[in-house]
This record gives sequence, structure tokens and C-alpha cells, in this order.
Amino acid sequence: MNSLIVIWQPTCYVICSSIKAVSEQTQQLQALKRLLELDGYECHQDDKTPLLIKSNAHQLVVGTYPGLLDEKADNFQYPLRDNYQGEKDIHPVNDYFLDRNLPGAYQELKRHF
Repeated sequence: MNSLIVIWQPTCYVICSSIKAVSEQTQQLQALKRLLELDGYECHQDDKTPLLIKSNAHQLVVGTYPGLLDEKADNFQYPLRDNYQGEKDIHPVNDYFLDRNLPGAYQELKRHF
């Protein structure tokens, strides 16, 4: 009897300890970017940054992380924090929360400005 093992995608991130590539995070953040631009924020995306939000003198880098991870955990490591090493504010967004509650994710980001 053959058996088939299916691993739910977020579980794989927990097992493999990996965050999605910047290009995948950029895709996940498209709807959020459009909302922010409608509200007057200047948004940029590139190979290094899933989403950079600018308003006046403040800049915020936004990326996503898998829904099963806890960003408040002591051992939570986020690659964008390493890339920018304190030169910009970094805000990781739970991808499950972003997918299921876009207005909530939008309001959460607006609190930073």
C-alpha cells in the first residue's frame, strides 16, 4: 500500500525554518499596497524589499511571515531585520492575518505613521 504524505504549507515553514522569498512576499502584499496608495502613502517594492511605505519623513519596511510562527517569540528571526540592520523600521505581517483580514492589517500598519 502506497502512502501519500501531504504537508500543509505553513507547517513546512515551521519544520524548515524558512520565510518566503522576497518575490513571494511582494505578491502577498499587493492588495495592501493598493490600499495604502489610495490613502496617499508612497509605496515601493524591489528585489530587496517586499514593501517600503513612505509618509513624510517616516519609512517602514513591510514583509510577511508564515501564520504558524510567533513574531514575539525570543527565537523568531526575520531576514529583513538582518538586511537593514536597524537603518529602517521593519514590520513583519502574519500572512494568514493579511490574507483573512486585509482591513485589520491595513489599520495595524497605519498606527506606525
